[in-house]
Amino acid sequence: MNLVARIDHTRLLIAFTLTAGVGSAAAMHETRVTEPTCGLETGILTGNRVGAIRIGMPADSVKLVCYVVRDTMEYAEGDLYRVMVVAVGRDTLRVGIDRDRVNSVQVRTARFTTVDSLRVGISLARLRAYPAMEGGLGEGEYYVYDDVDPRTCGLSFRVDLGSRSLTSIPNGLVRDFPTDLLTLEIDQIFARGCYK
Repeated sequence: MNLVARIDHTRLLIAFTLTAGVGSAAAMHETRVTEPTCGLETGILTGNRVGAIRIGMPADSVKLVCYVVRDTMEYAEGDLYRVMVVAVGRDTLRVGIDRDRVNSVQVRTARFTTVDSLRVGISLARLRAYPAMEGGLGEGEYYVYDDVDPRTCGLSFRVDLGSRSLTSIPNGLVRDFPTDLLTLEIDQIFARGCYK
């Protein structure tokens, strides 16, 4: 059984107990022991929180609410950066750690949604409803964000350009984008903290 399957399914422990006062055969009882769920059951996604993971929480606390698959160092924007990969069902979240505190969470699954049902897999057309939603390049990818609206503050939405080049999509407000770009989908969402 692979690691993700082990995490995804509840483990069963078989506990043997002797029947009181009889001393004969043992009775079998099933006891469920669950792995930390990382808040998957809530599905909460805000700029400050993804499930049970909150921006600013101590890194050691992540291990209490999530099953950490890997805790490693990676390069991002030219700097060495601590990343925890945590299991959420059959998916994973990437948790960025700075100074032993969570500073970002990368979501690649539609299991987490905002109060407005924004999630991985939506089209740019859905984001057009936010007047201050704007787009631009970041780390060689294209993102849209709106830190004015409290519903999206602290969230960055990565656009899947498919076979299009980065130059095929303009910087600026999403509401001004040509209609042919509005079918592009969001393939990742970063919670990075809303500091308004």
